[in-house]
This record gives sequence, structure tokens and C-alpha cells, in this order.
Amino acid sequence: MRSITSVLLATCALAATAGTARAQFPPEVRYDLGQRLRRFENAWAAAGKSTDPSLQERRVAARQAMQAAVTSFFSMNPARVAEQVDAAWVALVAADDGDAAELRGAADCRPEAATRLGSPDAPIGFDRGPLPEALLTADRSNLERLGFTVDTTWQAAARRAPPAPSRPADTGSFTLDTPGDFTVRMWWERPADLGAVELDRRTVSVLDAARRRQLDALLAQPLESTDGPMRFELESLTGLRRILADLDAGRAYETDVPACHLLDRARLLREHVEAAAPLRLDDHPGEHWLRIPIGVRAAAVRLHVPAHPADRETDAEDGPPPPLVLALHGMGGSEHLFFDGYGDGLAVRLAAARGWPFCAPRTLTAAGVGPLLDALATRLRFDPERIYVIGHSMGAGTAIGTVAKFPGRLRAVAALGGGGRVGDDDAARASRFLVLPGEFDFALGGARRLADELDDAGADCRYRVVPGVEHMLVVQEALPEVFAWLDG
Repeated sequence: MRSITSVLLATCALAATAGTARAQFPPEVRYDLGQRLRRFENAWAAAGKSTDPSLQERRVAARQAMQAAVTSFFSMNPARVAEQVDAAWVALVAADDGDAAELRGAADCRPEAATRLGSPDAPIGFDRGPLPEALLTADRSNLERLGFTVDTTWQAAARRAPPAPSRPADTGSFTLDTPGDFTVRMWWERPADLGAVELDRRTVSVLDAARRRQLDALLAQPLESTDGPMRFELESLTGLRRILADLDAGRAYETDVPACHLLDRARLLREHVEAAAPLRLDDHPGEHWLRIPIGVRAAAVRLHVPAHPADRETDAEDGPPPPLVLALHGMGGSEHLFFDGYGDGLAVRLAAARGWPFCAPRTLTAAGVGPLLDALATRLRFDPERIYVIGHSMGAGTAIGTVAKFPGRLRAVAALGGGGRVGDDDAARASRFLVLPGEFDFALGGARRLADELDDAGADCRYRVVPGVEHMLVVQEALPEVFAWLDG
């Protein structure tokens, strides 16, 4: 059996090839795995609030399946990852063996959108994809237990009562007469008192004529040089154009895309470019999908800017600047993982509740963290003395490396399911550390060694093993403790 050390060395070797897993898994595969993981993480969160006496046994089975999924991920076997994540989900939500068998059949009934971009009153079609034989009964009665609901999520102006659930057979369609970004949910209605379970959710954007013209104009504009003082805005505008061009062409993207929201952000960026006026992100709360210049390249970043408190009597510039939370994902992830995975965006919600901006970049080295923070500080107001970093797995190693590379730059570092070495006692003493591996985490040994090194250096370090979880679930379980620690 391979030792923990050899597993960690193998993981580091994989991580050294930047983007290995992203390159191996095409966008449609990454999207599918992300949807399955989100479904499971939501079920895990719900199970944590349950008083069901069988919960402990079910959580053990789910954790074991997730351990197998992590191994399959590092083996670059996405089909096995999907199977094992679904097994973890079924273990959590199934009431009995019969229910588990039906849920395994329903797990793959996930709608493939005929379009992710629609127009008002035009039918938006959905295809359930290949249905398991277990559901293809003679009278198709099982299919009647599948349904859709539609919510509005991104655009407050479009909020209205969701339409009544429809229960199409193999395919279906619906119309949305209001422009905006909508979440379509697909659920499985179980018999008796077992309740419904969500099978899938995805974003569909409805463009009115004005937004359609806006998109066409954006895609028709020639690519511009990104040199000069407006490079931040031009790089970000180019990134949005590429994402929206893929969506418009029907190409897959690795996560849900709120096209109307991003079109509004593209228009904002264009206005600032034309006026040669740097964009002040503080003035535009909500999500931003950016490309931030760091040297000769630009880092893809997803940023959440909290709204100013409604009862603040003084201008935001007059109050103390908030801390910045920088979140570094694990191997094979991207800037979307802390927003759409890891407890379905739990870290973003916890930061927003405190009024803290939250920044998640794609695959940075330790050397890139300093330049990223410098560039972000030209467009966003935050306290440079209170930069908090949350790193998972490979991201934890990057966070620890940043402490060594930029001593004193980071106020606090939470290393989840990962380790590393600072190698400099003075640098270690300049930051606070929270080291939280999972009880069944393959990185447990590396995390323990990190904590020991920090203790020997006299650094402020808190170490705790999070019980009952492995390498992925440690993030969701640890995040409330992380933010409570940052509050201190």
C-alpha cells in the first residue's frame, strides 16, 4: 500500500503541471462532475441538520464513496468519479434499499438544455438524455414523477411566482416571458412521505431584443490590444467576450453562466474603457468575472463585492476598509470552485454576511499572489493589513508558499486538507494559521507536519482534525470554523 508521503509526492507532481486535470477533462465533463458534486454537497449540508438516527451510518457510507471519488479524480477517471459521487449522494438521501435503487436510476435523468440562451416567449427545450431501463416502464408511470420548476436568481427585477411544475416525458419545453438569468431545477418526487429530491439545477438566460443586440455588438467587436493603463478592464472584457461567444455558439462551459449579468458587466467595462476611467469595483456590488493582469499574463478571477450596508450614514470611503478574503482552490479546480462547489458557495455567503470582498483566482503560484493583490488594489478598496487566505489542498500549499515569498503580506492563512513548509521562522511568526485536515484525509500527515513546523517556529497556529470527513468534504465542514476564527 502506498504511504501517505508517496501519495502527497504524487499529488505535488501532478499539481506541478498546471491545469493537468482541466486539460484532461473537457468542459462538458467538468460541468457534469460539478453538477453532481454540487448535488452531493447540498445533500451533505442538509443531512448535517437532520435528527435521523440512521444519519451517522449513512454519512460514513457517503464519506467512503467520496474517498473513492478523490482517488479516481487523481487517476484521471471522470466516469468513475461521477459514479462514486452519485453513490455518495444516494447513500445520504435514500430511505431504504428500494428507494436507493430508484434514486440510482434517477441520478442520470439530468436535463440537457437545448439552449442556454433563449428569447422571451420562445420555447426553451430540455432533453432528459438517455433514461435508465429501470424507468422505462410500459405505462411510463415512473416518468410522471419527474418534474421541472423554474426560479429566478440573478435578476431581482425578474422575480415572480415560479410557474407550476410540469411533468414532461422524455423531452419538454417551457417559455419564460421575462428576460433575465433563471435557474431551472429538476426534481424527483418520491412516494409517500419521503419527499422530493433535487436531481439537477442549471442556468438558462433569456435575452430580450436589446440584450441580443448588445451581445451581437460585443461579439462583432475586434479584439483590442490589452496594453496600457486600461489593461485591467480590457483583459476582463476580452475574457467575458470569450465566455459569451462559447455560450452563443452552443459550446459547453465548465459551470453555469449568467449571461444577462455578464452582458451587463461587459457593458460596464466598455463604458470605462471608452472613458479611459478605471473601474471602481466598490461601486458595483455583486459578482464580477475578471481577468486580472499579473505580469505578462492575466489570471482568471471570480470576485464577489458585498453591498454597502443600507444603514451606513457616511460614505464608504470614510469608514475603515474591509479585509479581503482570497480563496485558492485545489488541483484541477478553477475560480468557480469556491463559488459553485465547496458547499455550493458557502465561503462566498459567509464572507458576504460580514461585508468582506471575496476573490477566487484560477491556479496561481505563490509568486503570483503578490502581483494579483497589487493589481486588485488599484480597482478595489480593502485593508492591505487584513488579507485572509483560505487554501484547499494544492491551494493550501500555495498559501503557505506565499507566506514564505511575501513575509507579512498575509494576516491569516487557513490551510484545509493540505500542507507545505514556510521554511523561515520570522515569516511564519508574521501570520496566523489555522490548519484543518479531515480525519480520513490523505493529506493528514502533511497537515500535521506543517502544524509542527509552525509550532516549532513560535507561530500563532491552531490545528484540529475535522472528524468524519475526507479530502473534499473537509472544506464544507471547516468553513464555519474558519470564518469564526477570522472574526477573532
